[in-house]
Amino acid sequence: MNERLRLATSVLKYGLLLLGSLLMILPFVDMFIGALRAPADVYANPPRYLPAAPQWGSSCGCSTNCRWDDGSSILYW
Repeated sequence: MNERLRLATSVLKYGLLLLGSLLMILPFVDMFIGALRAPADVYANPPRYLPAAPQWGSSCGCSTNCRWDDGSSILYW
C-alpha cells in the first residue's frame, strides 16, 4: 500500500510539474507564432491563431535595415 501511495504521489507531482512547464512555455510559443503572422492575420476577424502563410522574412529584415552603433548594445533604426 505504501509503495502505491508513493507511486501515485510521484505521478501527480510530475504531472503538475509538466503542466506548469507547459504553461510557462506557452507565451514564448505565442510570440514565435505571432512573429510569423502577417498584419492581416493579426487583425483578422474571427482571429486566426496559425498564420495562413508564414512570413519567414519578417525577422530577416532587421539585419539589413537596422544598424548597430560601433560596439554598443543599442540598436538604431
